[in-house]
Amino acid sequence: MIPEPQRTYVLELLAALGPAAKDFVIAGAQAIKFAVKNARGTKDVDFILNVIALRAEPLQLEAVLKRLGYTAIAGARNFQFEKTIPNSKETMRIEFMAPEEFKRAADFRVDVQKGIHARACKGLALQAIAYMGKNTHLRPELLDAALSVDVAGDAYVATHLADAFGPYGIPLSLLTPTDVSCLLAKCSQVEDLATDQGKLPRFLSQLVQMFPDQVLDCCGQTWLSRKLGPWRR
Repeated sequence: MIPEPQRTYVLELLAALGPAAKDFVIAGAQAIKFAVKNARGTKDVDFILNVIALRAEPLQLEAVLKRLGYTAIAGARNFQFEKTIPNSKETMRIEFMAPEEFKRAADFRVDVQKGIHARACKGLALQAIAYMGKNTHLRPELLDAALSVDVAGDAYVATHLADAFGPYGIPLSLLTPTDVSCLLAKCSQVEDLATDQGKLPRFLSQLVQMFPDQVLDCCGQTWLSRKLGPWRR
């Protein structure tokens, strides 16, 4: 779990956010600690933000952070914040992230509210989803988030997308044939199936057991017929 004294200040932040706290999802290594024993140590806390909800939220995040004593970190202004923990040499550091589709056209920032940005990301958000599936009430939103990711031919993003449907992520049983067609279309953009120790072929092998028609339709495409080789047998 999140170590002390940082855990106390995560809870302080979530309490100060009130109902808006539901739009903050702990991500990165801190999220993995809830599912994996001996996950790597870190004291930073990453949050994936529900951008649409927070843009409409009357609560002003900038004012909340100032009241709690946070200041923007130089060089990462308005998406990384820190505060000194009283009577301690420890620092509480938080970073905001958001889905890439909301980013500015010219850079990596996502405008959330006045004075609050988030860093656009793909892979990190998917890594969080890969360890959040045990929260059954979140599964529909996690599935929507995964299906909205634009792979754009990036093999590593595609493998993170496959991981989102791993043992701690979104159950394959939640997928519909339309969802599977969407996922296959994303995978078909990738040229190198061997990336990350062949995670994509293993993912496709799982899908074909539950959705053979959709996978076979995808196999009719020139790319999949050419690339899968031995897997098709």
